[in-house]
Amino acid sequence: MLRPFVAGKVSSASAATDLISRIFQDFNEKIAVIDAAIAGTSRLIDLVQQYRASLIHHVVTGKRDVRHAAAAIPDAPAPGPRTID
Repeated sequence: MLRPFVAGKVSSASAATDLISRIFQDFNEKIAVIDAAIAGTSRLIDLVQQYRASLIHHVVTGKRDVRHAAAAIPDAPAPGPRTID
């Protein structure tokens, strides 16, 4: 039989281990959610890049006419002299 003093140390060590396990599990669950969000966002970025490349290709090859859209874009003002603040 363990003396009460030793049994108390074993019990508190076990409780600490359980707490660490729960914290680690909760951490892993939250990381999984973040990883899924990153994967989804990365997929969307890839799709937008593919669409952009396709759009550029269609404009350059003349499959898509953008002259009317380009005419609606206001002219950018000429850049003024740069000043150092």
